[in-house]
Amino acid sequence: MSKNKLTLIDNIDYSHIIVDLLTPFDYEKKFTKYSFNTIVLVALTTGLPLKGLTSLKWGDILEYDEKGRTKCLDRINLERGYDFSISNKVRKQILTFYTYRNQPRFKRLIIDDGFWKYQTRKKWLTKLNYTVCLCKTKESIQDKRLEILNDHLTQIIFGRRVIETCGYSNKIANFLKGLYNIKTSQQLFTFLGFKSRNDFKYKLSNISLAEGVNNRFSLGEPKSFLNENKHFLKLKKGSNEYYPFQHFQVFYDFLNILRLGYFDVKVKSVLVLLMISLTNGIRPSSLLKLIWSDFFVAGKNGILDCYTLKDSIKISRHQIKLDHNTKKKILLQFKCLFLNFDSEIDIDNYQLTILKELPDPKIHGLITIDNKLILKNEAPSLNDSCFITNKMNTLTQPSLNREIKNALREVGFQHADKFKTESTMIMYGRRILDLKGNHTPTIRALVKHFNRRSKKDLFKFLYIDFERGSIRPKYLGEFTNIFEHVLYDI
Repeated sequence: MSKNKLTLIDNIDYSHIIVDLLTPFDYEKKFTKYSFNTIVLVALTTGLPLKGLTSLKWGDILEYDEKGRTKCLDRINLERGYDFSISNKVRKQILTFYTYRNQPRFKRLIIDDGFWKYQTRKKWLTKLNYTVCLCKTKESIQDKRLEILNDHLTQIIFGRRVIETCGYSNKIANFLKGLYNIKTSQQLFTFLGFKSRNDFKYKLSNISLAEGVNNRFSLGEPKSFLNENKHFLKLKKGSNEYYPFQHFQVFYDFLNILRLGYFDVKVKSVLVLLMISLTNGIRPSSLLKLIWSDFFVAGKNGILDCYTLKDSIKISRHQIKLDHNTKKKILLQFKCLFLNFDSEIDIDNYQLTILKELPDPKIHGLITIDNKLILKNEAPSLNDSCFITNKMNTLTQPSLNREIKNALREVGFQHADKFKTESTMIMYGRRILDLKGNHTPTIRALVKHFNRRSKKDLFKFLYIDFERGSIRPKYLGEFTNIFEHVLYDI
């Protein structure tokens, strides 16, 4: 497979594809589409070959319950004795497909002969490219560079998703080799489009954290593995102090709904700082040295000056990934620095364009709004600090805890006094374990991320109880199979 096509596969958003396949559409107008999508859905969630599934019958995945109602099987067994689990969300959609197909007999093929009568191998592989978003439009399908006419495309996508979500280990390698009937690890690497095991990097930044961002968790609440009732309103066991954190999603939603335009420069800075810290698990003080050139690239939009926001930035040993809502906050904060310019934000491309300088500005030097110092009436430099006080000075570590608490009080956060500088880090770590459970690669990555000495030290930092005489978390569950794990953020 060429380098360009591997890049296309690298950029495939598995979760987006599955959500799209699970989202209802106009069945009357797309009668053949839902038959084909049923097969693609099963292929992408089990790793079974798409071509082999074309002979799949409704009876292979459906059965009647004791009341004579149709239900989808929890597991299917089709090849070489392998048991393939079907997620509950996938089962519901298969039943929906079946209902709109007027409930054909179980002996009938899901994709009947009428469909394949007019479909060549190239046509249905092209259709698959469109379904998995390799081709975004009908016009782009004509571009041969964008097509991947590979019979194993769905298996490649599934295998790479397994490694992305579960990490790479001997257990995972044996599972995939058995699934794909491959003998050696090198053959597996080649099949999935990798050169060697060194290409397999389990990254915390790939974990979907926030609900509702990029359609994540759009089909229901995520499975929760951290069954502990600990938060700002709960006293620590045997102490008069409260826990210095709350659920990640609660604090994320609180920060996200705040409108930056209502607050002064310092509060804006603190809110964006907390958003970045929360979604990346980085101590807020580690972000204070960031300047605007770390976030933006200056360029031209035609003849107009524009600034484009980066997808991620590197700081020290951390790769900071910016989700959609965090990018919006950063863009709005940056736009507020151009008070004497007519500018507009392109949210789709995360770009700020300067249209023109406002004529004859009446205010020079420092600007005040509601008696609060805001900024200088001049174009900002990309070398300026991102997180500043109302006097345009960079926020500093010695006063940061106080500034965070003051800002949270100003925006009406009721637990401001209980907040600590490591609160966002704790919320981040607990959120990851809540989503991924007692998963060794995840725990190992968190130990490294927080620079902790051991698992026990990590659990203490995150206020997670562990069993007496053991380092096993007391209330932390785990996925029972790989098939559920790959769908954790659907």
